[in-house]
Order: sequence, then C-alpha cells, then structure tokens
Amino acid sequence: MLDAEALRGHDAHLLTYASGEEDDRPRAWTLHRGTGSASGDMRSGPSAEKVRRDLGLVRRARELARLIRPHVMMAHGAEASLVTKLAGLRQAITVAHTRYDLEMPSYANRAGHASFARGIGLVMDGISRAGRMRAITPDLARYYRCQPLPIPWPLAPPIRRPTTRKEPVVLYAGNLDAYQGLDILLEAARPFTVHVATESKPEVLLREYPNVTVMPLSTEADRVSAYETCDVAVVPRRVPGGFPIKMLDALSRDVPVVANRRACAGFRAPSGVVICENDNPQDMRRAILDALEHPPRGGRDWVRENFSGAAFVRAVKGLSKTRPEQT
Repeated sequence: MLDAEALRGHDAHLLTYASGEEDDRPRAWTLHRGTGSASGDMRSGPSAEKVRRDLGLVRRARELARLIRPHVMMAHGAEASLVTKLAGLRQAITVAHTRYDLEMPSYANRAGHASFARGIGLVMDGISRAGRMRAITPDLARYYRCQPLPIPWPLAPPIRRPTTRKEPVVLYAGNLDAYQGLDILLEAARPFTVHVATESKPEVLLREYPNVTVMPLSTEADRVSAYETCDVAVVPRRVPGGFPIKMLDALSRDVPVVANRRACAGFRAPSGVVICENDNPQDMRRAILDALEHPPRGGRDWVRENFSGAAFVRAVKGLSKTRPEQT
C-alpha cells in the first residue's frame, strides 16, 4: 500500500511498533517507530506485550498527526483503531483485516476460554465498526457492512522450479496458529513431502510429522527458496476472515495453488487455484493430486488484474475531500 502511494508521488508514512526487522530495500515512504524496546513477545496472536505497545503508540500517533497533518489516516486493524481513538484522531479510517470473533477463540485451549475469547473478539470487532471503515476482502466487507478497499499486490518474478525432483513437494507458508487449518493439510499430505516455511516455533510439528521439513520465511530470499522447492502451495483456512496473503504470494510467482473456498475470502474464481470445497483431508488430498497432475495456470494474470496499485490509490483518494498527497 505504501509503495503504491509513493509510486504516484504521495508522501506516505507508516507508524508501527519499535520492534520488527527492517529489510534493506530502498523505500520511498517514511517509517516511524513507537517508543520502547525493540525486543519482546511479538509472536502472532494476542499477548500482554502487544497491549502494552498499543497503548504506547497513542502519544506517538497524536504527535505524528500534528506534525504530518495527513489528508488520509488509515488505522489497520482494531488495535490501531483503538490507538487512534484514544489519541483523539477521530478522522482516522479503520481498515478491517480480520474477524476477531472467529480468530480469537483459536488461541484458547479450553471450551470455556474459547467462549470468553469470542466475547473479546466481538468487542474488538465493535471497536472496528465505531466510525468510518473499509475492509480488505469481500467477505469482511459483508460482515462489517462497509465498502471493500481494493488492496495492491506486487508481482514477483515467476519461480523456476527444478524438473529433476523425483517426488512432489507440497508447501505451506505462514504462521502455525490454529485458525490457519494447517492440521487439515498435514493429514491430507501424509503421502507427500511437505515443506513448512514459517517464523513460528515448529517443535511439535516436527515430532508428529516426519514428512515435514521446516524452512525460514523472514526475507524475500527465504520466500523465493521456499517456492522454488515446491510443486504446489496449499492454503487451508479453518475460519473465515483475513486477507489471502499466502495465496496471492504464490499466484504472483506463478506457483500452482490448492486452497479451500474459505481461504479465497470472497474473491471470485481465482485463476491458478484448485478449490477444495470443505475441510475434509481426503478431499484436500484429491485436490492436491489434481493440481500436481494438471497444474492450474493464470494466477499471475489474475493478481495483476484484480490487485493493482492504481485501484488502491484511487480508492484512498476517494476517502478524502482533498487530494491525498499525504497518507
């Protein structure tokens, strides 16, 4: 999003946590960090550390808004929406990334905890709804009863896969949280070699599934390496919500994909994807075999047509009464 704005000459800024690695590529937008330590528990999912850091962003957001005076201010997710509200920045537009009511219970380890977690998720969804908002997928737009925001996705160079491999390799790329549905894929892919590219802790995974090889996923070089070693990328998803990042990343590189319908997030008929209509591991295995025998094509063109930077910039411009020279 920032690259798309900067490419069209807009002065784009990002405020985020003090922690997090920075890549070494040049950028045409400005990064601002929150206060506090660069270390801490910043794994995917809820944590007390994230709550503390969210609260620490309130003063920084207020200061930056006064300094930059943006034409459009976008708060990504319920946490960022709460930060802007506490900072008194009522003009911020919340961009919904997920359904917390369905995602939060996946972190609970008991039924009673899951019910409580869903309640917290509903509160977070309500925070997102309080004020102007957009959603990044058709499914989320229907849930939040708002307009979708067309999201840009860059096209990476097509992957050149080796032709000398003796047996097929299935790839999962992403975190290992329960809502991702990785367990469905692992049962479906027992006859295959499975590569899991992740920054999550994989110890349990390695103990239970001897056909799994774990790979890193923190840099672009890691992603290229992961996709070069696979024949098909699989995107299961146990709960609705979220943006199909893994699917678009694979399709933009012209890698064949198997995904369940839920993982498509309401986007219609993606080319380059074999759809598995349910969470049955046997049906997913059949979809994988179909993709291996008849690799689906056209995903790269589908991404180019449906996730352009120009469409995103036009949508952002429409959110402001003035020309969005700053975002």
